[in-house]
Amino acid sequence: IKRIRDEAITLMLAGHETTANALSWMWYLLALNPAARSRMLDEVDTVLQGRTPTADDLSNLPWTTAVFLEAMRYFSPAWAIPRVAVHDDVVGDQAIPKGTTVIIPAHLVHHDPRWWPNPEQFDPSRFLPGAGKDRPRSAYLPFGGGRRSCIGQGFATMESVLITAMLSQRYVFDLVPG
Repeated sequence: IKRIRDEAITLMLAGHETTANALSWMWYLLALNPAARSRMLDEVDTVLQGRTPTADDLSNLPWTTAVFLEAMRYFSPAWAIPRVAVHDDVVGDQAIPKGTTVIIPAHLVHHDPRWWPNPEQFDPSRFLPGAGKDRPRSAYLPFGGGRRSCIGQGFATMESVLITAMLSQRYVFDLVPG
């Protein structure tokens, strides 16, 4: 029972803060990239035609989804991922003794030009359906990876895209001059 409670608390608290941070950075990046924002607003208006979005609309909002996923790449809420080695290992030529904490620098991975051409450019097209097929799975880690990846990944993405669509119907967020 304690483990179930702990997982539920983690899902609610960690999920709330990280989703809010991701959405905040997404609005910031859209304010800096008006063409991407305009395309998203057009998609939301065309698909929803003023009605409230539902989960059934997600597949019809590929650009809106790509905008959120690219924002998570650019400014991941989890910029580093700690893991403890459960047994002795070697990575490259570096020995990793059991019990060692290893930090995976997600932000650096997400800005590595080997996986992300022009990594400092905000480019949602990286996440359109069919894009990035040659990219290693571990090049995108906003939710961690492997068996320890975030249990709320699907929910967070769905929630964020629907919130983005709903807010986009009423507001356009911009930076304060200066």
